[in-house]
Amino acid sequence: MVSSHDPRSALDIVFRYVLERHARLTPNRPYITFAADGLTWTWSDTNSEANRTAQALGKFGLERGDVVSVLSDNSPALVRTLFGVTKVGGIYSPVNTAFRASLLGHVLGVASPSALVCQGEYAERLLHDDVGDLPPRVLVSGRCDRKVWKALESRTDLLDFDELIASAPTEPPPDPGIDYWDPYAIIFTSGTTGRSKGVLSPYSQLHAQVEHPMLPFTSGDDVFLGDLPMFHVGALLSFMAALLHGARWVVVPRVRIGQYLDIVRAHGVTHITVLPAIVNFLEKQPPRPDDADNPLRIVLTGSFFNNYDEWCARFGIDHGYGFFNMTEICSPLMTGLDPERRHGTGHLRPEIDAELVDEYDRPVPTGTPGELVIRPARPWEINLGYVGEPAASAAAWRNGWYHTGDLFVADESGYYSYIDRLTDAIRHRGENISSFEVEDVMAGHPAIARCAAVAVPSDDVKGENDVKACVELAPESEFDPAELIAFLADRLPYFAVPRYVEVLPRLPVTATEKVQKTALRTRGITPTTWDRLAAGVEIRR
Repeated sequence: MVSSHDPRSALDIVFRYVLERHARLTPNRPYITFAADGLTWTWSDTNSEANRTAQALGKFGLERGDVVSVLSDNSPALVRTLFGVTKVGGIYSPVNTAFRASLLGHVLGVASPSALVCQGEYAERLLHDDVGDLPPRVLVSGRCDRKVWKALESRTDLLDFDELIASAPTEPPPDPGIDYWDPYAIIFTSGTTGRSKGVLSPYSQLHAQVEHPMLPFTSGDDVFLGDLPMFHVGALLSFMAALLHGARWVVVPRVRIGQYLDIVRAHGVTHITVLPAIVNFLEKQPPRPDDADNPLRIVLTGSFFNNYDEWCARFGIDHGYGFFNMTEICSPLMTGLDPERRHGTGHLRPEIDAELVDEYDRPVPTGTPGELVIRPARPWEINLGYVGEPAASAAAWRNGWYHTGDLFVADESGYYSYIDRLTDAIRHRGENISSFEVEDVMAGHPAIARCAAVAVPSDDVKGENDVKACVELAPESEFDPAELIAFLADRLPYFAVPRYVEVLPRLPVTATEKVQKTALRTRGITPTTWDRLAAGVEIRR
């Protein structure tokens, strides 16, 4: 039972009730702009579209607790589904748009949706044998190849989503009495180390992810850019902040680096959320005299990268803040606005408890790396488990703590610094190397567009590893691996400088631009891998 001093209310957290309040109080205020469609919805429009969707799906028996999956770029169809499904207490389950074949079949099998809303251009993927059985109902939005449509008709109940919504009534569906501990989504993890797990997430978890680290530094006057894919928790944070503030939300189908500032200017965007890959790609764009001539006010980043201040100055961004979050948790660490410290991850937010522990869940001394484990002070602020995977759920939540799988170190003041994923840390000659730190420095090299540092077995010391740098080059750049080693030797401890370097046309990444290090570790040493020791390049203490 929630304690009597808990100020949270479903009316202030559950999507349906917040949307209906804005539609009642400010019906004609613009809310969502779909940049690619030249379309803007007011709060009243959005509420009507949500009602239409809920009514249309209700004809087919959608009710509380039912799952509807969505395979779509950020679009009106996706937003209709998100609001419409949750209006009746259903569960929204977005699918990574990069998934195909068995990966697509896996997430659909885990979510077990009663229906799938599918963007027309992705419909052909459903015909692959490895996808397996399709959901009982598939609703296609947008143009779909006629041959694909006919093939799908023989395998499932196939409907035109857009026609279905257009003919539905705008009256609200019956209110099922949704509370903030109810699940709103199954969000799948990135799957960088194995098959994606479906995280069952309650409304209060998403609220907690923005309550302290984000909402105090933003307002209803901000315009949030929604360019991250809506199957990514980072995209849901901007969605939730805009919804709670009653602010504008500019939805873009996907990140478009070449058009980034043009979109920002055209729609008056003031708030952006940037992943490391976005930062790096924007930085590598040729400078323009008008880079800073834009409405940007504030940037949210997972970590303050090395050249953060210069980057913000170039693009005219006055403020920044950061916090640590995962699909499964509730933003336990935060920096606050414009922190003096540009390195590290942040301090504990209110209403959270945390420890750094060893492999036996024993707290480690201050200054010693350990796995971050957390537990919220308030109930329902963390995931409800991995769908269909009780063993994985129990392993993550054990001994009274949720285990993040991330290594941190904390100083005497309680300021936490991220080191690495437990699975990505590299052990070399008795030293623990953070692949995250090696990559952070490598990304500063002008010829590198994307990079990863991974462990490969040492050929001279059993049980030890050497560091391999895998790099993707910026267009039209010149690159010499020996020059990269010299660059890194000036900036890294001697033991962290990679022995091996391999240039790849493109690093394997997820649709959220996270490098799939498992694939790179499996790749190992190849005929195209450069070895600095074989080339006579030694790094001394």
